[in-house]
Amino acid sequence: MSADLDSPEPPEPTAAPEPPEPTAAPEPPPAAHRRPGLVAMLYAYRALAGLVIALPAAAAVGTTTAGYPRGQGELFDPGGVMLLESLRLARRAAPTVGAGAVTVAILATVLGLFPLAVVIAGLGRRGPLTAAFLAARAWAHAGTLALLFGLGLLAQALTAAILVALGGKLIDALKLVPPREDLAFVGLFTIVLGIVTVVGVVRDLAYVAAVHDERRFYAACVAALRALRHAPGRAVGGYAWRAALGLAGLALAAVAAPSLAGASRGAIVLGVVLHQAALAGAAFARASWLAAAIGVVSTAAPTDPPSSTTRRSRPSGSSPS
Repeated sequence: MSADLDSPEPPEPTAAPEPPEPTAAPEPPPAAHRRPGLVAMLYAYRALAGLVIALPAAAAVGTTTAGYPRGQGELFDPGGVMLLESLRLARRAAPTVGAGAVTVAILATVLGLFPLAVVIAGLGRRGPLTAAFLAARAWAHAGTLALLFGLGLLAQALTAAILVALGGKLIDALKLVPPREDLAFVGLFTIVLGIVTVVGVVRDLAYVAAVHDERRFYAACVAALRALRHAPGRAVGGYAWRAALGLAGLALAAVAAPSLAGASRGAIVLGVVLHQAALAGAAFARASWLAAAIGVVSTAAPTDPPSSTTRRSRPSGSSPS
């Protein structure tokens, strides 16, 4: 019996180690090239809005040469005689045309908030999209975007006016003489432009927070300021180089396009193609910045607090308080 007690017990079977859970592949960040349809929609709206804004001025200037064999082609002849004559004859209609163009431009910008919201909603989603979903998301936040646009524009105007007034008084107090005075004003306008640009970046970040994160006005502003404080270089720098590329494309198209003075039909078509390609590039740069802004806002967003499921379990039999 003692032999049975001294015999070793058989070892307990050990459970096989569980295989490690497969790690999910990281989702690719939002990018404009993954949504070419949205970029095309943004370009189409901008091209249509620009055409509507320019039509009254083009009609007023082109009325003088409407009966000429080459029509408005006379305006681009060397010397610009017909262009100056058209401007002289159209000076009476200039206030009306200018007021109408400004009104149409403001209206087109406000209406452009809807396709802007559609682009943001589409860039922040994975997989196929439906027009109904994009329209519903854009319409749900149209009021917030309109409020952000109006107050952002007012903030930019007030900031520019105050800085220019204070800077101008400071330059006058220094009693500078040209060319130092001219350089001082150039530096002042550069600083003002930079600060106004930063205000515009904050407004774009608030657009993204409102549509992508579905936040109201105050929460969107807080999220935008948090994102700028968390990654100022990524936000301002990401906007700056994309905007610079868009402007460079427009300037290059303006320089490379053939002159309309005595131009053939092929040259005119080439000029139109170059200008529209530059507009498409600017629309792509805008969409690319919005995609980057989604990443900036998402990275700066605070982490969610621990849910109730992670709390310590209550002993059995106890009742909730």
